[in-house]
This record gives sequence, structure tokens and C-alpha cells, in this order.
Amino acid sequence: IEQNTAELYDPNTGKFRATTNMHSARAEHFMTLLSNGTVFISDGEHTPEIYDPATGSFRETVRVSDDFYYGATATRLASGEVLLGQGVYIAAAYIYNPADGGYRFAGFSLERSGGFEVSLPFSNSVATLLPNGKVLFLGGVTSVYGEIGRAHV
Repeated sequence: IEQNTAELYDPNTGKFRATTNMHSARAEHFMTLLSNGTVFISDGEHTPEIYDPATGSFRETVRVSDDFYYGATATRLASGEVLLGQGVYIAAAYIYNPADGGYRFAGFSLERSGGFEVSLPFSNSVATLLPNGKVLFLGGVTSVYGEIGRAHV
């Protein structure tokens, strides 16, 4: 069920409290902390939003031309840009530039990994920035093969 609510967790009190609602209800969204302390949030289906913890507010930002839909990843790179990696309906990756709100195409995933054509769209993988600046993607689901055990950088 898509919801537009948001909460903040305070580790000092161990409690959650409500904050301002997002503009769009979302499910299976992804987010990442940006270098300036704001948070990029998207589900690929609705216009992405930026949460500003200083004001407790959300603002909409530019949407990438292709839909990522649910299950994509958002990984902040050393440059401060964000690598948006795949989703259910697209096998491409894009880089979001928070400075100008623009996107650029970053390419497609590897052609083969573990015997699977990972150029097919996949979702629900996880990604993390490695110390050498590369991004490691693990696991995921495709509409063709179901769950796949794969890793690629």
C-alpha cells in the first residue's frame, strides 16, 4: 500500500515521530543521503522528492526520462552524485546530479553474471559504494528468471 507519510527516529530517545508528508504516496521506494544533508527519495513512478531535515519539508525535483519503478537502488558516489541502478522495468543506470537536478545515462549492467543475462531489468538488489569508488550490486529479481544470486561491480 502506497503511503506519503514520513517519520524520524531519534536514537537518543528510541522513539519515532511524524514529520511532514511527502507530496506523493510511495511503495518500494529508494533513497540516499546527499552530501548537503538532504535526502533524495524516489520510487521511479512518481516525481522524486528531496527531504530537508533542517526544515522538515519535502520538495519535488526533476524526474529521469525513463521509469525506474520499484526495486531500484540509489548510491551516493564520492563526487556527491547519485547512481540510480535499475528497477523492475529498466536495465539501465543513471547518475543524478543534486547540484543541477539533472540526470545522465550511466550505461547498462553487465551482459552476463552467474549464467544470467543481467541486461534484463532486475529489482530488489542492494548496492554500496566501495573504497575504490566502484559500486557493488548484489542479488536481485528479474521478471524472467526470478531471484538471481549475482554480484557485479
